[in-house]
Amino acid sequence: SGQVHTRHVVALVPILTGVVLADQRAVLVNLAVVAGVLLVLLFAGPWRGAVQRFRVKAGQIVLISLAVAGIALAVLFVPAAVDQQPVHVPLSSQFDALFHSQGKIESAQDRLNLASEAEKLIPQHLFIGWGLGVEFQYYEAGQRATVPIAYAHNIVLDLWLRLGLIGLVMFVVAMAVSLIDGVNAWRRHPDPLAGALALSIVAVLSGLLATAFLEPFLDEYRLATLFGVTLGLLRAAVTSMEHLSLHPAGQPALGGVAWT
Repeated sequence: SGQVHTRHVVALVPILTGVVLADQRAVLVNLAVVAGVLLVLLFAGPWRGAVQRFRVKAGQIVLISLAVAGIALAVLFVPAAVDQQPVHVPLSSQFDALFHSQGKIESAQDRLNLASEAEKLIPQHLFIGWGLGVEFQYYEAGQRATVPIAYAHNIVLDLWLRLGLIGLVMFVVAMAVSLIDGVNAWRRHPDPLAGALALSIVAVLSGLLATAFLEPFLDEYRLATLFGVTLGLLRAAVTSMEHLSLHPAGQPALGGVAWT
């Protein structure tokens, strides 16, 4: 919504550091999706002039990229050249443990077992689901025992199992409309700050939805609360526009659907 200053970039350092040092794969997936959505919307959209709402010059991006590359080369290759040792990538052991440790392998197998058991139950009540109180048994690799559980660690399977195909389709439609309205609010809102807020929330919601494929999203109160609050902020940004149907020439709306 305005000129990007050095203090804005510095403020992101502790946030990104915390994400990189996290011991959960879902956190890294969330970050990757958020960054990917922002890049796609800012630089690969079919509209002209949309990037102007995010006032960062191409030269700034190039300089920052070169600075990051230079620092990375200095950190990786200079110590190796001085000590005449192979290049050591920082945090490589942590990332290796994050994806290849015994605990993570068992966790991945647990999710496969959960999905397999949920997929066996879904066809029995395909359209209306089993209801909110459904539980099922699955084999937990870590305990090497069959245990009861109420979620499948996958929002699509969880919704389909509990609410059936009808509930799943309604959720998908509601999310699609919300995200489209959020993108339109970013492009068309008369207040640049509200437009930037809409863009950031669209990216955050996309990251949360990606996390929902890896975590018990509906049963984790912190994620569910964050999801609800984020949706509310997005609706506030969308409905704050006075003339939603009007848009600048050359920037067609992604969809004419808007909730009032």
